[in-house]
Amino acid sequence: MMQQYINSSADKKIGSRNEVGAFIPIMTMMLSTIFLLIGLAIDGANLYWKHIQTQKAVDAAAATAAKLIAVTPKTSQGANPTGFTNEIKSLAAVVVRANLEVHDTPTTLNVHTDTAAAIEGEKISVTADWIAPLFLMKIFPEYQTFGKVAATASAEVEPAMVSLMLDTSASMILPDDPSIGCPHPPFCPGFSSRYIVLQDALIQFILQFNEKRDKFYVNNFSVVANVDSLVPMTTPNNVV
Repeated sequence: MMQQYINSSADKKIGSRNEVGAFIPIMTMMLSTIFLLIGLAIDGANLYWKHIQTQKAVDAAAATAAKLIAVTPKTSQGANPTGFTNEIKSLAAVVVRANLEVHDTPTTLNVHTDTAAAIEGEKISVTADWIAPLFLMKIFPEYQTFGKVAATASAEVEPAMVSLMLDTSASMILPDDPSIGCPHPPFCPGFSSRYIVLQDALIQFILQFNEKRDKFYVNNFSVVANVDSLVPMTTPNNVV
């Protein structure tokens, strides 16, 4: 009887040790899984936040670049097209980096700006991508793929809307210099009339704008201004 009790107690101890031994790997797997899930949650939230910040950065860059194109005279753009394109791309990159550096220090930032359509009077597109720092996924070989954050934004170049009122009264046939006498107007040989000077100035003014994007409305007056006949103008050849 005593021998049976001893054997039974020994069996229980052996069984307890076996249960503990089986529980250890299970607990290890559970803790590893919990750690992995926590790490993925942290990295997922981090990547989502980085994407929001990157999207805001490219939105700001596209809007800024579009504004630069809109306010830069066409003659200045055409004088050095390559230089102007590089200026737009450089500005977009600076704006993206400045916005991202409020929260991060992107060391692998790539910014691409499509300026061809914008200069022609349409949209400008800015794309940025970089490798965001991660908490857990950086231990995997595919870290560069997991941590890549990219965003694209486009902005329309705002057209200029210009309305001009031109003086076509009889006084415009007089010489431009009021100190010059003209005994038989409008025949004043050797001198430019005010009308000719106005015409030349109007052409030079229009050349500063983009004929595919900007709009002009020209009206004239002599004695009474007439605002019922606004004429859209697209090229300097319309100036008569």
